[in-house]
Amino acid sequence: MNVLITGARGNIGRHLASCLIDNPEIKLYLASHSDEGRDDLAVAFNEAEAVKVDVNDAGSVSDAVVDMHRVVVISPDFTDERIATGNLISALNGADSLQQIIRVLGLFPGLTENRIPAWMREVNATCWQHMTAKRLLEDSGLPVTFVNPVARYMQNYRGFTGTGIRDRHVIAYPFPQVMPHIDTRDIAEVIACILQMDINDHDGREYILTGAKEDVLSCTGVAELFSSVLGFKVEYRDDRGYFHEMLAPELAILFADYLQWQQQTIGDLYDVTDEVQGFLDREPRKFRDWIRENADFFRAPSNQSAA
Repeated sequence: MNVLITGARGNIGRHLASCLIDNPEIKLYLASHSDEGRDDLAVAFNEAEAVKVDVNDAGSVSDAVVDMHRVVVISPDFTDERIATGNLISALNGADSLQQIIRVLGLFPGLTENRIPAWMREVNATCWQHMTAKRLLEDSGLPVTFVNPVARYMQNYRGFTGTGIRDRHVIAYPFPQVMPHIDTRDIAEVIACILQMDINDHDGREYILTGAKEDVLSCTGVAELFSSVLGFKVEYRDDRGYFHEMLAPELAILFADYLQWQQQTIGDLYDVTDEVQGFLDREPRKFRDWIRENADFFRAPSNQSAA
């Protein structure tokens, strides 16, 4: 079985590749948009085929999906899905080999298009990006399964938030929400399970993934959890000015506006699902354990960090 993973260099894609690489029944094709990414994947997974794919180029996408049986699509933020998903659908229409597309989403349940403002559509903000991709794929008639994590990714705390924790012992996140948290390795392992199961059981399905109930946390709760594990006090600040210090100016403005919309439109999210446990036959990985695994990163001085 030939399996193509786009976005294979990211947290989800890389762990998914690790889950599948030793399966003798699967031939892996790992896609990145850059030469550097392709070369990195070739070294990390020398038994797979690493390929460069430009999702905005119809020819590049068509070449990548030839003879593929399963295609896993993990899109980076701000992708114009009218082009990227449109190219994928065009390439796969009429493909005799195709059995299944698995698309990773980032959508809040119940969100409708009329609640997404024009400025978010113009920049292909996360919710609009994934809503567009889902609509196009549903309308295409192709066999598709949606995996939709409705949670903050634990791994994202190694980004700008992690820098604030490490260097200033502060989590700066304006417009706070209560949110579930999920380890991206659990997302990858759910996808790996689906890829190795009967496709008829999953065609047309959407699986909403969250982490454990104990990891439904406010920003203050996250700071308290980091404090407990790391052994020093981490403070939460609802401080837009401090937040702007942590990011490039244009990105900080865009991200803060998105968080404000998310707080006002979606509100706090307390619900969790049992999909991860159902697929993996174990409880979701816990946020406390993830912080413990990454404690050295959060304790290291910035000039010694391997971020």
